[in-house]
Amino acid sequence: MLITRIRNLNGPLSKSLSMVDGKLVKQAAADLVNGMAHRIHVSDIEHLARIVCSLGSNEALTWGVTGFDHCRITTQKQVLRGRAPAAQSLGTTKTSAGRKGEAA
Repeated sequence: MLITRIRNLNGPLSKSLSMVDGKLVKQAAADLVNGMAHRIHVSDIEHLARIVCSLGSNEALTWGVTGFDHCRITTQKQVLRGRAPAAQSLGTTKTSAGRKGEAA
């Protein structure tokens, strides 16, 4: 099984969960505008448990899998401000980044 480990380079990456009027409400506690994604092959449930237990407050796991072993996560605004490399220098483009199996 493949999963992706996401790391926020600018601080915590978390959500708060609460019950409001009997419904579960999620609220992001941080914005991810500068980070990294790493594809991980999980061999068994014990391996997955070790990965989950090793996560830092600036990390999360997702079932979405990138087309790359490692890739940068950023926003178009960060690129325009010169705070992140353009997609072409990362080996992807806006068009290819949106295809199934790849992360933007």
